[in-house]
Amino acid sequence: MIAEDHPLMMKHAKGELKARPSHPLRGPRLALHSQPAAAAHRVRCETPPRPSRGATDNAPAEWAKPANDAGKATPDDRLAALGYHPSLRTSYLTLTMLAAILVMALGAIVLGAALGYAAVRFRVEGDPLVEKIDAILPQTQCGQCGFPGCKPYAEAIAKGEAEINQCPPGGDEGIHKLADLLGREFKPLSAEHGIEKPKSVAVIDEQVCIGCTLCIQACPVDAIVGAAKQMHTIVARQCTGCELCLPPCPVNCISMQPIGESVENWKWKYPVIKIAPAQREAT
Repeated sequence: MIAEDHPLMMKHAKGELKARPSHPLRGPRLALHSQPAAAAHRVRCETPPRPSRGATDNAPAEWAKPANDAGKATPDDRLAALGYHPSLRTSYLTLTMLAAILVMALGAIVLGAALGYAAVRFRVEGDPLVEKIDAILPQTQCGQCGFPGCKPYAEAIAKGEAEINQCPPGGDEGIHKLADLLGREFKPLSAEHGIEKPKSVAVIDEQVCIGCTLCIQACPVDAIVGAAKQMHTIVARQCTGCELCLPPCPVNCISMQPIGESVENWKWKYPVIKIAPAQREAT
């Protein structure tokens, strides 16, 4: 027996101590339960056990509810609320993806049409004379003419801001063609801008190359292939012979080799002999 002045008996008198079910061997027991813990215990005791897998006959209605602890609606519940059968969930997702693809395709078509209209509406007409002059120039992009490239030089010639004899790679042949096109008088090549040289291509000595990439940065036509601290090489078909890669090379491993004339690169040269009309002898 527990004395009446025992702390447990005093708490039992105040209602803070509740009796647990009696044990068949140990007899009645007293335990201290808080109100939330007691409520949770009653819920666990009142909830019927779930049947084993396969035993679903005569199951209570609570077991048919979706096992969602958060109480949120499942996708099937949302479809059912909208009036769709849950079996149509796959079709619904397919239609959603097709709608998204259709919207993106429509947006791409509208954007393409807008860009096409802008290209036609705001097109800048080029000067045909500049195009003809640029076609005559050798396209070496060497900058010896005093301009950053052949196209700026052609624009300067068309505007009358530059002479036609400032292109050493083009030589006298190029000057003659420009004079005939523009109706100007032929002028010898300007010594201030350089001298005419045979068409050449750059060659890198791969045994000496240190992979500094300075020549790659200087090449205006990206004719040099390589990487940092790796061997570099020249793409001969793209090299224009501008010689801009020679000054930056710290080990002088680049040299210019003239291209031999062959059937592939042979061109009809401008007549160097003055053609005069034949004079008839007096009889």
